[in-house]
Amino acid sequence: MKFTVNLAQRTCSCRYWQLSGLPCCHAISAIYKSSKNLDDFINPCYSITEYLKTYQFCLQPVEGQESWPVSKMPRPYPPAYVKMPGRKKTKRTREVGEKPAGTKISKVGVKMACSLCKKTTHNIRKCPYNKQAGKRKNAHIKRDAKRQRKQNEAATSTPGPSVQPQGQPRPAPRAAPAHQAPRAAPVHQAPRAAPVHQSPAAPVHQAMKSIPRRSGGLQYLLFGDNY
Repeated sequence: MKFTVNLAQRTCSCRYWQLSGLPCCHAISAIYKSSKNLDDFINPCYSITEYLKTYQFCLQPVEGQESWPVSKMPRPYPPAYVKMPGRKKTKRTREVGEKPAGTKISKVGVKMACSLCKKTTHNIRKCPYNKQAGKRKNAHIKRDAKRQRKQNEAATSTPGPSVQPQGQPRPAPRAAPAHQAPRAAPVHQAPRAAPVHQSPAAPVHQAMKSIPRRSGGLQYLLFGDNY
């Protein structure tokens, strides 16, 4: 980067000289290059004469807060809280160009340590104190082989349907002997119903149901055809 210094106008393109009144590093290099005195390019406000002019008058002490007058006006209060509609925000509003919040915590710069010896040079799989370190190297291969062996044993133990070899005729079904009559198909018998407790009036009601529909059903039951 390049900066332009003007010793006559006491300016620099970095703008530090104009803001502070003190020459910047670029202006100091230019002053020494031109073999000039550095004190001639400092603002006069930093001189001793200007400092004495600032404090030539006596400064009166200022009273504290206890001596302040109390106003009779009502005390100002903050505005009341107004609940806005909608759901409350749980995350802050990010600035323009700021990266969005991630769903996972970054592990950049985190050193993983062994859970047995607490060293950061290895993990528990290669720890010298772990007795099962070398045995579980090909555990997934052994597990898959064991699963496949169990499936094969289960397939061979279960009897499958008989397969007729191709090219051979099927044997004819055996005929029933002549002296034996074919057995009749078993008749499905309905299960017996559980005995129902009958009241004393149950036979009368059953008898009335068996009587044909006619006038004087009860009289016909009592007196018969004479009714």
